[in-house]
Amino acid sequence: MKEFIFAVPYDPAAVTVGYNGQMYHARYDVPRSERAKFGLPFTPSAPRSTLPEFYAYFNDANDIRNKQWLTGLQYMNDGVTPVMVTTTKKGYDQFYTGSDGGASYTYQVNLTPAIIPRQSEALFDLGNDEIAWNMGYRNIKFYPDATSTNRNQKNDVPFLRYSDILLMKAESILRGGAVTLGQSADALVNMVRSNRTTSAILSGVTLEELYKERSREFTWEAWHRNDMIRFGKYEGSWGYKTNTDTYRRVFPIPTNAMVLNPALIQNDGY
Repeated sequence: MKEFIFAVPYDPAAVTVGYNGQMYHARYDVPRSERAKFGLPFTPSAPRSTLPEFYAYFNDANDIRNKQWLTGLQYMNDGVTPVMVTTTKKGYDQFYTGSDGGASYTYQVNLTPAIIPRQSEALFDLGNDEIAWNMGYRNIKFYPDATSTNRNQKNDVPFLRYSDILLMKAESILRGGAVTLGQSADALVNMVRSNRTTSAILSGVTLEELYKERSREFTWEAWHRNDMIRFGKYEGSWGYKTNTDTYRRVFPIPTNAMVLNPALIQNDGY
């Protein structure tokens, strides 16, 4: 990718002993029912999905970035054949109370936006059935690599992209920096958007709009927590999180590090 400035390259054929390679996206993002759709040589576990509040940022029907999400009724890659699963009534819904719980039950996979901890709210446990496994929209920005013979993928993972440079400059201007090279915040944001959507260009871009644009652009690239802190969103209520503790902006020092170095002092709040 020419846009990558810094990325971690992965190659399943050159995995160093002791490391798993880039296995996480295909293993944790693809629903287990869609192994055949993506031609995977393993069954993914797919516990990772997004919150409805975050997916709401993808509200432009003309934005190509919408295609990175698996949502709603699922079809094979031909777009016609439904992804079907045959299980039992109890296997579909573990809380089914009918006397025929062992009876066969076939359904089309339907990924739903809400994520409901039916088993245990304290443990964020949605349950152990087909309903639970289909909760939440899944991201396939790092498209599953069907050429691997195991879970190790060859998707390189970006940590810094050119679009981030453009949006960082736009943010700096919106926070009081000077315009340089004639590039206003509007122009910089639209440089990114021109490659992503056919909708009209933005004008009068605000920090809030920039935050949403960064959410769309850098989904699944491990930047959103930093953005939430910088834009004053982290202490708000989202998902199951209701606390407003500011000390959580800084991670705790790991216990093993504290044991190895008794001179370390744990960060405030932990």
